[in-house]
Amino acid sequence: MLQVVLFDKATGVEVGQLKGDSVFVTGAILAIASAGTDNHVLTGGEDGVVRLWDSVEFQLRGTFEGHAAAVTSLSDVQNDTFISGSADGSCRMWSVSTGEFVRAFDGHDDAVTCLSARDNYFVSGSADGTLRIWRKNTGECAAIMRPHGVPVEYTDDDERKGGQMGVTEV
Repeated sequence: MLQVVLFDKATGVEVGQLKGDSVFVTGAILAIASAGTDNHVLTGGEDGVVRLWDSVEFQLRGTFEGHAAAVTSLSDVQNDTFISGSADGSCRMWSVSTGEFVRAFDGHDDAVTCLSARDNYFVSGSADGTLRIWRKNTGECAAIMRPHGVPVEYTDDDERKGGQMGVTEV
């Protein structure tokens, strides 16, 4: 059984473990993101499910199911929605408040490895060697970039790797 352990960023001290009655992740946890300012955390797993956790009471609050493979990346919550990326090559938008699926973004030929969301757009990077800029409100792919011809592993949201990719108006 896997658990998510939360640590205080400033002190490094463990503050709690996320627990979900009888519902735990099957397989590895591959992605984690902030679910806004209301003390929630998102996790994405090898089982293809995104889970919403209360980081104060350390309890499972909801699940988002719809990917055909592992959830490999997550955006932070913005305006009540977040994006999940999957090994199935798709991205999906979800509503936190309703728990409902909002829209699919299909186009990658391999796993989505990273996401960076800003305002009305987000960028997805993939093992297929492309970056795609998507319009959240329509699901349209606004641009495809092939920066190096090798798998894309991170965007600007992954500061520890020194990422520099960002989203601006297209």
